[in-house]
Amino acid sequence: MENEVARIRDILKDRPRGMTIEEISRILPLNRTSTAKYLNTLLISGQADMKSYGRAKVFSLTQRVPVSNLMSLSSELILVLDSEHTISYVNDQFLQIFHLKKQDLVGKQIDQTHVPHYVSPRFLDMMNKAFEGKESVHEQHIKIRTHDYYFISKLAPMVFDNGSAGLAIILKDITPLKEYQLHLENLVEERTREIIKTNENLGQEIADHEVARNALRVVNNKLNLLASVTRHDILNQITAISGYLQLLDHECSSNPSVPPYIQSIENAIRIIQRQITFTRDYKDLGLKSPEWQRVEEVIQRAASLRPLPHVDLRIETGKLEILADPFLEKVFSNIFDYSLLRGKNVTEIAVTFHKQGEEGTLLVTDNGVGVPTSEKKRIFEYSGKDAGFNLFLSREILSITGLCIQENGEEGNGARFEILIPGSTWRNGNGPA
Repeated sequence: MENEVARIRDILKDRPRGMTIEEISRILPLNRTSTAKYLNTLLISGQADMKSYGRAKVFSLTQRVPVSNLMSLSSELILVLDSEHTISYVNDQFLQIFHLKKQDLVGKQIDQTHVPHYVSPRFLDMMNKAFEGKESVHEQHIKIRTHDYYFISKLAPMVFDNGSAGLAIILKDITPLKEYQLHLENLVEERTREIIKTNENLGQEIADHEVARNALRVVNNKLNLLASVTRHDILNQITAISGYLQLLDHECSSNPSVPPYIQSIENAIRIIQRQITFTRDYKDLGLKSPEWQRVEEVIQRAASLRPLPHVDLRIETGKLEILADPFLEKVFSNIFDYSLLRGKNVTEIAVTFHKQGEEGTLLVTDNGVGVPTSEKKRIFEYSGKDAGFNLFLSREILSITGLCIQENGEEGNGARFEILIPGSTWRNGNGPA
């Protein structure tokens, strides 16, 4: 068969324009069936081309680059076996990586070389299946001397020039890519361990924080209980002192120098009563978590707790919500108290909201006499007076979530309380404000 195939190839060499089966069979001479069979072998092996002109089929030799040339140009490692598992071709890249010489491989069966020592039994099993026509591609890890290599190996069935079956083993070196992949996997594992450790530490910190918070809650409850009992006892003693003062006033009514002293004592008692009442009203300040509150609803609650007789209250805050301590309504109640006590004949109070970039401003204004310039800063300082004391607490309530308050109205034109709100502590609830 090889002789006939070679003869047909030589005939076609001299006829570059091609020949039909009948023309070739006359020259050989061979019958048409045998000629067609040999031509088919050339077609399968890629050595011949065929074109149809009507019923006629014209065959010509394929213009090809020799296989050995292609293998030497390829960056992949290539080893070619014939049907007897004998190595027919090997390229220089294969020899270089495996530290072998051509005479160590070519002409020898693969199991008589060092190649099987480098590959797994599974690879040899797939190689046998590839001879049966089953192509396969998989990743291969091969240790050559002291270096680890990673390849994408392809086992591709092929046909030789003489029509016999063969097998091409093609190894694509992916070692740099694999090493980088392994490096990334190691980094991921390392970071994962760090995250797990951090989470464990964080979990312990949270648990410790919860224990401390529970302990603080218990201490606060006990302190509140003690303060409540103490307040109750102090108020009882104040009531008793007030009774004795009335008796003393009655007994000393004939002495004109005594009543002024008794009046001073009564004034001091009233201040103590206010301060004791304050500690009761604000004992939970800062203990509860801040919460988002609809400003309009808070103001309405404040107005219901502190009636505003003959005052037109105008609220223009829309759906504005701010993050603040639950005592927020006390802020507005205290501002209303100040307006009514110090504003003289106040008939209008307005609460409006203005956006300034990411920040917001709540304005509480009235139509009273305003705040004297000399008192603008002092009204938020601690004092025993009712209004000043309450505005001091309003400032403290707002500061819990980073809000601040100031009075910048014009004396004689009404008070103007300005509450500055950071961008992170205000929002429009369910629609624009």
